[in-house]
Amino acid sequence: MKKYYLIIALLTGWCLPRAAMAQQDRMMQLRNILTTLSADLPGLNQPIQMDVADISIADFMRGLARSYQLNINIAPDVNKKMTNHFSNTLVRDVLVFIADQYSLAYDFQGTIINVRNYRDPKLDLPPPPKLIKAEYNAATKLLSLDLSNDTLYDVTKKITQLTGINIAVMPNSINKLVSGYVKDLPVGEALGKIAVSNRIKMTSGNGDNFILDALQDDEEYVLKNTKQATDGYTIARKTGGGDKNAPGRMSIDASQVGDEKLLNVSAVNTPLKELVKNLSAQAGVPYFIYAELNGNVTAEAHNLRYAEVLQKILLGTPYSFSQQDGIYMIGEKNFEGIRAQRLIQLHHRSVDSLVHFLPDDLKKDISVKEFKELNAFLATGPEPQLNKVEQLVKQLDRKVPLITIEVIIMDINKGSVVKAGLKAGISDSVRTGGNLLGGGLDFTLGSRPINNIIDKIGLNNVFNLGHVTPNFYLQLQAIENRQNVEMRQTPKLSTLNGHPASLSIGNTRYYEVSTQNTLGSLNPTIVSTKQFNSVEANMELKITPFVSADEDVTLNMEMDISNFTADTKIDEPPPTATSKFKSIIRVKNDDMVLLGGIERTEKGDSYDGIPLLGRIPVLKWLFSSRNRKNVKVVSVVFIKPTIVYN
Repeated sequence: MKKYYLIIALLTGWCLPRAAMAQQDRMMQLRNILTTLSADLPGLNQPIQMDVADISIADFMRGLARSYQLNINIAPDVNKKMTNHFSNTLVRDVLVFIADQYSLAYDFQGTIINVRNYRDPKLDLPPPPKLIKAEYNAATKLLSLDLSNDTLYDVTKKITQLTGINIAVMPNSINKLVSGYVKDLPVGEALGKIAVSNRIKMTSGNGDNFILDALQDDEEYVLKNTKQATDGYTIARKTGGGDKNAPGRMSIDASQVGDEKLLNVSAVNTPLKELVKNLSAQAGVPYFIYAELNGNVTAEAHNLRYAEVLQKILLGTPYSFSQQDGIYMIGEKNFEGIRAQRLIQLHHRSVDSLVHFLPDDLKKDISVKEFKELNAFLATGPEPQLNKVEQLVKQLDRKVPLITIEVIIMDINKGSVVKAGLKAGISDSVRTGGNLLGGGLDFTLGSRPINNIIDKIGLNNVFNLGHVTPNFYLQLQAIENRQNVEMRQTPKLSTLNGHPASLSIGNTRYYEVSTQNTLGSLNPTIVSTKQFNSVEANMELKITPFVSADEDVTLNMEMDISNFTADTKIDEPPPTATSKFKSIIRVKNDDMVLLGGIERTEKGDSYDGIPLLGRIPVLKWLFSSRNRKNVKVVSVVFIKPTIVYN
């Protein structure tokens, strides 16, 4: 900056002598004119004797004109006072002296002298161009500016001369005065700082070209506080004065991010119609408004697309919008141009099961019609509402897993029964005979074979044992019964997630019930009636599976198993055994777990015999009948769920 002060000092030293020389030239020219005019005004050549003190120049000139027959006209602004003494001096020399001493100028019209205050003509000349304080380092491509009330045109011209970067200034901003100081910044960043501090908006053209224009009256710079913002500020349109919380205030700005514009909105109790218009203008979106948008809006949002902002500010109002060919139509929701139709196709769910799950408030402004043949439904209503329905349907339209459930029911019966003993007695009717081999020893002898045996024991009548009575019998028993029975049932069920699956397998038996009724009193008649009642023994299974996000399966399970335990006669109801089970379990996919079971053990040792004799070793087998029992029964239920997605 030192060189600027040196230039100013040199110019001052050069201009002062030049000003003195110009003053001398003016006086010389004035003297020549008065000398020429003295030929017509002899009074100019007459000597003057005068002594004045603190008299106005106007009065002095009027007295001089009367005394020497001069035509002098004095301008009203000549109001200086003078104190001088003139002796033997020509009138024209006095006039030159007064003009020089009191900065007066004379205009001549014929012989009339017009006296006025002198104004240097250089003062009316345009000021010399102001030097723009700008420095540019071509090596680092960094720019420094020190501006103070410099015109925007001169500043941009200087920058272009230094950097070679073209900067266009809009016509209405050429004479705008700018001030600011930046040091060692890239050209674009330096211009941006100067533009912000002087309320100028800057846009970048192709390459390193820039366009500068002053902000409009309804625009302001606002700070950005979002991640998408590449700069720390942006331009916003404003209403409602400087108070940001004033009712009716609105500030809207747009940022170009890629191929789309993102809007920042700040509004306090702003009329809805005005907000929509300014939003559309700032976003550069063509639109039509088909209704008077009543109501006020208070909003604060950042980095939203135009459609997103419009949807949010119209939420909860009777208005909506639709888009056709890039043109937005805004009006009441039931307006024909606002309502749209959309066929929503389902890929994984059935249409009849999904439509009923849509919330009632979401279906309030739309109508839905099912098309089962297409597995789709046609929705008619405002476009924002249709978008919400479609988004919800996409979230619900997912593959429902299929669960295959394998249930294993096992009954294990193991045990042994031993029967042994000798029985004798008298009976009118006893069935003789029995088993000797295969099924164990179980044989009954009558009186005849017993007497034959006694006769043989008599050893050819050496001694006589006698005979038993004809009704006498003898039963010999030695039986061992072992059983190892395993029964297994494996029902399988498949169902969709959240839907119950049931299975019922069994059989039915009938038994006869006879009834007798007496009809008539004089000649009674007995009527016999037979009917058959049914008894069922079923295995009933009901399971409802629920699959969680981590593929755990929760099963609500109910099981009812009944079996016939014995065969009976036709007129006897068959006995049944029933097992019931109800539980809620959580199982991993493809894991088999023990759902439940019971283990029953029976042990017994009983005998029938003659007291005392039935307890004597060896003899007890002759005088008693023994029964030993050892039985173990196990019933268990296993379950295994498998999730099938395809």
